[in-house]
Amino acid sequence: MLIRARAPLTRQWVISALEDRYRSKVEVKNFQAVLFPRPSAVVEGLVFRQNGRTDVPPFITIRKLT
Repeated sequence: MLIRARAPLTRQWVISALEDRYRSKVEVKNFQAVLFPRPSAVVEGLVFRQNGRTDVPPFITIRKLT
């Protein structure tokens, strides 16, 4: 079961948690979460920008995280 109706809330929670933890601006291109048969998530296009700076390359870039 895909959590489409709740995904924006879950997506925002993950982004907020990562921004707080790493003190960076976080961008996510695609986010999917599922509950069954087991809880899991897939994040694509994850980018960390240190202090939100766009004038330098991203601090971290992750193509796909599962």
